[in-house]
Amino acid sequence: KAITEPLLKIYNDQLPEQMIEIEYEDKIEENLIEKNLVEEVLNQVTVLETGEIEAPYLQLVMKRLWDEERAHDSLKLQKQTLTSLGGARGIVEEHFKQQKKKLEQEEGDGQIASSLFKYLVTLSGAQISQKAKDLTNYINEDHAVEQKKLPEDKVEKLLAELSYGSSRIL
Repeated sequence: KAITEPLLKIYNDQLPEQMIEIEYEDKIEENLIEKNLVEEVLNQVTVLETGEIEAPYLQLVMKRLWDEERAHDSLKLQKQTLTSLGGARGIVEEHFKQQKKKLEQEEGDGQIASSLFKYLVTLSGAQISQKAKDLTNYINEDHAVEQKKLPEDKVEKLLAELSYGSSRIL
């Protein structure tokens, strides 16, 4: 349901003349999702160590798949499309690169974001939760030579931007 209900809503919003009722979940899977695709995506967005599903990644991957299928006038999510996009990992990495590039084009935010990432994600990809105040102190220590102190509210704003909506990468 975590996949079929949002997909059905998007489908019905974009194609009201071909509306599918929620009661017909078998129709949803039969008509909109290639067999075994859901299992494949879930396997790719599950954290191996804990077995937990990374919901933001799942949402990102499913939305990207749908957008790609619609760009090719397809109404069915297909494994071939997932593979052509590099799987869930490829989709997430591409999203990260695009958001980082977008940040780098904004005055100063790219350098701040790069500084933030080294305190929020380890080299092996593990995430570290940090408070904005601590991150501000770390970044200010890194850039002490420049003598320009970064205000905490700027870090908070950037963290919020990176944590919510379509720009989410944290």
